[in-house]
Amino acid sequence: SDVLAEHNLQEHMLAYLEQKKGELGDLSCDVNVVCGHPATEILSRAESADLLVIARHGRSGLGRWLLGGVTAHVARASSKPVIVVPCGTAEEQPKLETIMVCLDGSEIAERGLEEAVKLAAAVGAKLSLYRFVPLASAADPEGELIEAKAYLQSLREKHSELVFHTYAQPGAWRHNIVESAQELQVDLLVMGSHGRRGVARWLLGSVAEHALHHIPCPIMIVH
Repeated sequence: SDVLAEHNLQEHMLAYLEQKKGELGDLSCDVNVVCGHPATEILSRAESADLLVIARHGRSGLGRWLLGGVTAHVARASSKPVIVVPCGTAEEQPKLETIMVCLDGSEIAERGLEEAVKLAAAVGAKLSLYRFVPLASAADPEGELIEAKAYLQSLREKHSELVFHTYAQPGAWRHNIVESAQELQVDLLVMGSHGRRGVARWLLGSVAEHALHHIPCPIMIVH
């Protein structure tokens, strides 16, 4: 009976996926149902993908982001870019007109820019490059801000075919990211998995987690 119940569940899931596939029209799409631990199975198949898209929380509908659950596991462990999409906020016709990229001068953050450039070129989106400068702890605050502006301008000049806006602002990362994303009404925020200090872990509990909790748009995490 357990085997039969599992078989029926798989058939139900497959029917659901086939329905969703039909809603995509002519878009090429494969559907698969697999058994096992969700995060493990997702990650084992991620190597053949260029991008992963996952909701902040799953079918249980809990009103919180499941840190420590499937989404967090995938976001931490995936070697491919992961887009985390908030649930219940998507428009019927989602748009991708403005992409905000957070940069701190690190290589990992610039990998995020590379992914954002690809998306912007594909859909004709505008890129907003942000770098926040913690002037309170800077030895030369004015010099830090000038350097940040020059850095962003150099990145902009590498992709003159795209529409760019650059912003170098003083202040704390976590609060300025939220305020700037809301002010610009960005459709996608792109962040590196960790910053210039080279910490070999995803900064859950810091800038990235704060953004995931407070910004209503999808967020791309790039490792």
